[in-house]
Amino acid sequence: MTKLAITIDLLSMTQDRINTYLHDAKALAYSEVYLVMHVSLFHRGKADESLAKLCATIRQSGFRLHALITEETFNEVGFNRNDLKPLADLGFRALRLESGFERHDYVVTLTQNTYGILIEDNGLALEDPIGRIKAIQAKGNLKQYSAVHPYYVHPDTGCSYDSCVNRTRLFKSTGIEVGVWVNTLASSSPAFPLAKGCPTIESQRHLSTTLSASELVAMNLFDTLGFGVNPASREEMEDLTRVVSRNVVEVPVYFQPELEPHLKEALLQMRFKARSDSAAQILRAVQFRQHAAIQPFNTVNRDRLSLTIDNHLAGPYEGEMQIALKNLPSTPYTNVIGQVDLTAGKLVDLLQAGKINFVLVEQS
Repeated sequence: MTKLAITIDLLSMTQDRINTYLHDAKALAYSEVYLVMHVSLFHRGKADESLAKLCATIRQSGFRLHALITEETFNEVGFNRNDLKPLADLGFRALRLESGFERHDYVVTLTQNTYGILIEDNGLALEDPIGRIKAIQAKGNLKQYSAVHPYYVHPDTGCSYDSCVNRTRLFKSTGIEVGVWVNTLASSSPAFPLAKGCPTIESQRHLSTTLSASELVAMNLFDTLGFGVNPASREEMEDLTRVVSRNVVEVPVYFQPELEPHLKEALLQMRFKARSDSAAQILRAVQFRQHAAIQPFNTVNRDRLSLTIDNHLAGPYEGEMQIALKNLPSTPYTNVIGQVDLTAGKLVDLLQAGKINFVLVEQS
């Protein structure tokens, strides 16, 4: 089961906002809380009262607590890679490595801790990921090692889709779990207050949480999906929970106004899945075949991302729902019944592999 996560920064969120965030997360089946570590939250190596109290609250609420920390902060606070007891005593069960931590032997030692603390490496930012993995396999504890990709608050700095996929597959090929960050548009970050968006993948920066989550679920690669340092709204948290718990991605569509209401409603209630023998020019979903008598209607040119359905002239194919992957000419046996939202083009490409169910969601 995919784990859901939120991130909390004590220095940029009010206590009331934190309390509400935790309450909503608990109600919506989130299990992981990432806590941003700052040097100012410690005095002589010990957590100040606000941090200690928050850690206790998070732990008592049943969340797994992750420390999100840079190597600079780790060293300045006075933590020791050979003894993570101070972090364990605060209730941390995972250590998410931010900037720094380049030395393989350093991270190997961290994975050998006796407190069961999971070491979450900075997946995409590693200069030598193969060397890191080999070092952990040879001398570390692979059972206490995973990867979590960075989130990017600065526009244009997120990673490419291909780099994320390739790096994730590298870790997954050796059985290492990987986490990633879903986009949120509800707030900005003090680190970059001029813009919203906090994704791992740059192309998702302006996408809704539903569409961002749907793409990530459709990739079928990640063990944890979460919100980064920009707090999500309650609605966005609900959207992520819905997409992940149903394991069904949502394709936003606009229907032709003239489409028969009963046919539209039937399509909205149907779960689709693309055929695994991916067609070159269309996404084919056969689940609605023979479910209704369909007369020829709006048999016009099929632009890319046109939503279509075969009519009775197609014989046994009547009712097959399709999405055009490129501009195609009209045919008398195919009705154009709507259009997929243009922002969902990548999602449609991902669904073409036929590995996950999807539903149509009408947009206003």
